[in-house]
Amino acid sequence: MMIVLVALALGAQAPAPDTARQARYERALNGVADSLDVVRGALTAFPIDLERTSTDLVLARATRVRLSCRGATLAVDQVSTVLAEGVYAPHAKAEQLRLQNGSAELKRTLAQCDHDWAVPRNPTDAEADTLRAWGPYRSSRLDDALRGYLGLVREFMKQAALKKPAVS
Repeated sequence: MMIVLVALALGAQAPAPDTARQARYERALNGVADSLDVVRGALTAFPIDLERTSTDLVLARATRVRLSCRGATLAVDQVSTVLAEGVYAPHAKAEQLRLQNGSAELKRTLAQCDHDWAVPRNPTDAEADTLRAWGPYRSSRLDDALRGYLGLVREFMKQAALKKPAVS
């Protein structure tokens, strides 16, 4: 009788979580959140005193935005790779699917960022003026896309019981 109770007790225990898998997911998701914060920082810095900023500084800020978008693309690729491993948790399946779709959309947005913020090899004052003119609008749209994606990341992490990135 005692052996049967012990066997039942052992069989009733929940399986131990796969801590290595959990760590991979948390590392990728927190890494993408950090990368998107870098992009948001570059976007925030771009319009500061924009009308009086030198041509060289406008072009340098645009380059910083572009490079941060490239870095974020790598982080989104890592998230896509982790999500492609299969369903992390059955109760977070819908959120994982939304995040996978959001990752594909964000990669397209970041590719557009890479194109939009490109600075030619021999830039002119006119190119800096163009950046001054449309940079704030494009910054706002890109920031909205980043915020939306971070919302998907946080919702998935909440449903999957993963450690969340800091709120920004």
